[in-house]
Amino acid sequence: MPGSGLGDIKRACPKAYILASILTGVSQLVALIAAPAFGFLTDKSRRYNFPLLLAALVGVVGYMAFGLLPNPQFKAPDGNGGVFVIMAFIGISQIGAIVCSLAVLSNGILSVSIDDETLRKIYEEQHGSQSEGGESDETQSLLAGSVNRRLQHLSHLKGSIAGVYSLYGGAGILLLTKVGGLLFDKWSSGTPFYIMALFNGALLATGIVCGIMNHVTPRMAFAF
Repeated sequence: MPGSGLGDIKRACPKAYILASILTGVSQLVALIAAPAFGFLTDKSRRYNFPLLLAALVGVVGYMAFGLLPNPQFKAPDGNGGVFVIMAFIGISQIGAIVCSLAVLSNGILSVSIDDETLRKIYEEQHGSQSEGGESDETQSLLAGSVNRRLQHLSHLKGSIAGVYSLYGGAGILLLTKVGGLLFDKWSSGTPFYIMALFNGALLATGIVCGIMNHVTPRMAFAF
């Protein structure tokens, strides 16, 4: 009903409210337990982001399965306890996406700050070392300093990266709450979960493509 508050929902739909609280509690409990594991695995897999791909895959399975459930009530005749497994998958997907995306964001922000030693190595790889190119130490230092200044000018991108991250996060929330809720009422109760499965599928596909590019590009550069 329009304008209903939380108290009105509790009184009008007590069984639905209790069921939603139980399922949400299970999902968030599993997410709380899985959060440290995703943090550890993300730190060990920075190049290919396997934990993020795993979270997206689990999300596709979890959201699709929940949308296809005939009844989410575990005590109903046509319901079963498998809904808790599905909610666990959803919790794993949510916390995995949060933790891993924040890690990717941090890596993107930190990548614009490169120390002098790394810059020197980049310059030597591009232009050759002193013995190969015959340049003096003074010339190399000046050129490396020029590269350093150009890269440090990218520091303003830190705020832009964080801003775009928040922008798309907010846009996704608005899309799901408005469009998902409308389709829930007008079309099918499983539609919001299908949308989430679609988002996770897109994330999984994008992650796989980026991983392949990260794997192939260095080999192509080495070949040439």
